[in-house]
Amino acid sequence: MAESDHFTWLVSARARNQQVLLQFYDFGLRNAEALLCDAIGRSDFTMLVGAAFSLWRAAFSSDANRNWWAILGEANKL
Repeated sequence: MAESDHFTWLVSARARNQQVLLQFYDFGLRNAEALLCDAIGRSDFTMLVGAAFSLWRAAFSSDANRNWWAILGEANKL
């Protein structure tokens, strides 16, 4: 894959994640009272926001030049 193709993918992935986070932000603002009164809904909402944030953050790490030795070492540290 050409470097420009990779950057195109990277920018697109980050933008899609930010769109989802913006939708969650809007949903949270519109439904703040309901979420405060619904423990399960509140928990589900915050887990989804956390997952979306993790995917957004992962897009920044996706262009790292890594090998399996390093990946397995980091997994064992975790």
